[in-house]
Amino acid sequence: VTTPRKRATPAKAGGAVPRLLSTRQAADYLGVSANTIRKYRDSGKIRAFYVGEKLVKYSREDLAELDPVKPEL
Repeated sequence: VTTPRKRATPAKAGGAVPRLLSTRQAADYLGVSANTIRKYRDSGKIRAFYVGEKLVKYSREDLAELDPVKPEL
C-alpha cells in the first residue's frame, strides 16, 4: 500500500519565502523590476539555476547577500 505524497503549495501572502524564487518573486523580494533581475543574472551579479531550458530560479540566500537589508529566512 502506498501513501499519496503531499503536493508542495506555494507560499501565501505573509507566509514563508520559498528557497528558490522565480524571476518575478526575486524582483519583488529585492524591490526591483524583473528586467533588473535579468540584468543582474546576465552580468553575473546573481547566480541563476536553470530548470530545463527556460525556467530560471534564484536562491533567496544569494539574493539576501546581494541586499544586506533583507533578513535571512
